[in-house]
Amino acid sequence: AVIIISLTVLIAFAAMRSARLQAESETTLRALNSRVNLASSWAGLTEANAARTVAMILTFDPGVESRMGEDIKATTARISKVQQSIETMDLSDEEKAQMGKIANHRKSMIDVRNQAQKAKAAGDSEGAQKIVNEQYTPAVNAYVATLHELVALEERAEKSYTEEVALARGLTIKIAGIAVAIILAAILAGAMVLIRSIREPLREANELASRIAQGDLSARIDTSR
Repeated sequence: AVIIISLTVLIAFAAMRSARLQAESETTLRALNSRVNLASSWAGLTEANAARTVAMILTFDPGVESRMGEDIKATTARISKVQQSIETMDLSDEEKAQMGKIANHRKSMIDVRNQAQKAKAAGDSEGAQKIVNEQYTPAVNAYVATLHELVALEERAEKSYTEEVALARGLTIKIAGIAVAIILAAILAGAMVLIRSIREPLREANELASRIAQGDLSARIDTSR
């Protein structure tokens, strides 16, 4: 009964621990994967807007300029939603620091883009192109670089957490293995004690029978055990 109870408890422990690890890992990995996808999308939207900004500054077609301006505005709104989605997640200190770095570079890039657009609207196409070449493009590159840093950070976090989960699962298996070994050792020890408790009385009984057969009727067996 004790052995059966021990095995039942062991199986229940291993099952509960595995289920908890599975649930936690799925939730955490889903969040990490979501941040990787959001950061990658953010970088793609930013690069698309950068190309539209350059095209808008270089074009002299009012229709194209208007359409580019609308697209830039819509994409900027999408980027803001992506940024808010990430900021509402449970971020580590390192992730929060990176998000702050991204926000600063984004603000700098938008400020420079607005300067270029104002120069173009004022009729200073040459000045607008100069701003794009000397300030806007470097600002975009720096901004996008911080987004790629965030992607790399999330990918490292995902890999690290996957390794932690693997170690935790290995620990569960190790604990279960040790517990099984202890139970088996207890079974073997119990079996040895049981065999000894049976073997000794049998040996004594055989000796008594042999002495009686030889005519020694005074022989007695110890029945105090």
